[in-house]
Amino acid sequence: MSRYDSDNRGAHGTTAGTGTEGIGRFVEQNALPLKVAAFYAVALAAGLLARRVVSGPNVEILLSIAIWFTVIFAACTALLGAVIRLFSAVQRRRHDYE
Repeated sequence: MSRYDSDNRGAHGTTAGTGTEGIGRFVEQNALPLKVAAFYAVALAAGLLARRVVSGPNVEILLSIAIWFTVIFAACTALLGAVIRLFSAVQRRRHDYE
């Protein structure tokens, strides 16, 4: 059965179709890390935008602190994610040897 209902061949089997299928698999396999990265990107962009809009020095200092904490938490989250991936890869490798 054809992947598409139309009579046209579509993108299936072409370079573009293979690329989009690869992107789809990547997004499915890394859904949580992509959501976390999007959250930190939005939080950082909101903090930077808010810092440019405010006029008071006290609020500007508080927003600067919030931006730095966002960067620090993002780095720690990425490090924790890397450690979890490493341990899961080691466990998978151990089970392959058994």
